[in-house]
Amino acid sequence: MNKWYFGFPLIALVAFALFFWQFNRRHEAELAREAAAVKEERAAELRQQMQARLEAAQAAKKTADENRRVREEEKAREEAERVARQEAIARRDDVASNLAKSRRLLDAARSDLTGEEERLKKIRDENSFLQAEKTFLTDYIKRAEGNATRMLALVEKMDTAAAKVVAELEAAKASGSKK
Repeated sequence: MNKWYFGFPLIALVAFALFFWQFNRRHEAELAREAAAVKEERAAELRQQMQARLEAAQAAKKTADENRRVREEEKAREEAERVARQEAIARRDDVASNLAKSRRLLDAARSDLTGEEERLKKIRDENSFLQAEKTFLTDYIKRAEGNATRMLALVEKMDTAAAKVVAELEAAKASGSKK
């Protein structure tokens, strides 16, 4: 029996060692597989996160590029609007300046026109006065020529009458001296 006390526990120990070794080997392999699966899962998760980060970075870059492009377009549009506004203001100021200048010229022309109209009225009045004077003088000259003609006829009549009187006087003197 003494053999059994020593042999049975030894056999049990060897059987336990074999079972333990077998279990431990399977367990280590399973743990290694689980660790590999966890490691692979973690690596896949990291790859996924890296891919997501890469996609997010690309999307962020694309969004940033789009935002920059939109800002540049907005800035260019605002600059174009500012330039157009400045040009419109400049054109408006030029038009206002030209309008004011034209109004001043128009007012000057109107005042000159008023002065010229007054001069023209004076000239027309003077012309009508001169026309009336010309008509008067023409009539006066005709009357004066008529009067001159009548005066010449009268002078001729007077000369003839004076010649008759002189002839009568001479005839009377000659007839009186003869007496």
